[in-house]
Amino acid sequence: MKNSNKYQLTCSHCGEFISLNNLSINENIVTDSTLGDIKISNVYAGYGTTGSYKSMDVELTCPRCHYTFKSTVSKNSNI
Repeated sequence: MKNSNKYQLTCSHCGEFISLNNLSINENIVTDSTLGDIKISNVYAGYGTTGSYKSMDVELTCPRCHYTFKSTVSKNSNI
């Protein structure tokens, strides 16, 4: 499954703004030409009264300060 949405996150160490595009959630490691290896884990979906969401944990190294961090990214859909 390909995700055409852009995920946006910030390095927790230096504050660098990082955008992730088209992550394949069928793989545990995705290689990006700029960011290197991105590890994907804990892919899950949930549903509520107002819509649904898909989330995953990503672990990557910041291209600016080389700090490795893990973050959860999500996509929400309304009913």
